[in-house]
Amino acid sequence: MQLGMKITDLTELDAIARINEGAIAEQWIGQHLLDLRMNSQPPELYYWVREKAGSMAEVDYIIQNGMQIYPIEVKAGASSRAKSLQVFLNEKKKSPIGIHFSTNPARFDPKHRILELPFYMVEQVPRILTMLQKSSYR
Repeated sequence: MQLGMKITDLTELDAIARINEGAIAEQWIGQHLLDLRMNSQPPELYYWVREKAGSMAEVDYIIQNGMQIYPIEVKAGASSRAKSLQVFLNEKKKSPIGIHFSTNPARFDPKHRILELPFYMVEQVPRILTMLQKSSYR
């Protein structure tokens, strides 16, 4: 076979699919974030990486809504933690909240300043952020 797989490897396709779940989830959210941009803005996605010895951190996407910057972390499963998102929020105090996409239901954790959203709500991000900016979530 072209992929170098044997017919017996087909029984392990679930394991292979799970390996790619994170990349597929990130790609899906990224494509939707690009689609949300205004026509006058260039179609670009931004991310953040901290390369510090012993404590590397990476945030999948950075978006802007109004004058605020918001980090976004994407996790394929429900039981994942967004450690890099918390590192970003601790270092970048001017960023009011972080957004964590996963398969969990929507909720806001004011203590950690993290808005958790299910994947299907990505198109609602601008509306939700505008609504939060108008409220007293800080």
